[in-house]
Amino acid sequence: MTQENLSVAGEDKTVVVSPEPPLARGLNEVFEAAANTLEHEKVVEAITRWINSKVDKSSADNEFRRRSHYVGTCFSALIFVGIGVMGYLKVIPADGTMGLLGALIGYWYGQRQKQN
Repeated sequence: MTQENLSVAGEDKTVVVSPEPPLARGLNEVFEAAANTLEHEKVVEAITRWINSKVDKSSADNEFRRRSHYVGTCFSALIFVGIGVMGYLKVIPADGTMGLLGALIGYWYGQRQKQN
């Protein structure tokens, strides 16, 4: 431990300063090594290319998800309308129509719950 003289508001005081703990020195060395690594141009370029590839891939994934969502919704709406029309025309009995529409709505609800 070292002692340092400190002057606060005109009063001289002696302060005991403890040395840096070994863990802090180790962390400082790790941070310094990481900083030195990032100073190399090739490392920075490689990280930049990796991040850009992730961004490009995620935008393509989002577009695929959006399209598949729209196609699935249109297909489900077509099935829903088809069941409704066949029930209205008495091709399917009223109980069957209600059962099929209920099952379809339950499926939609289950899909939404699975996403959450």
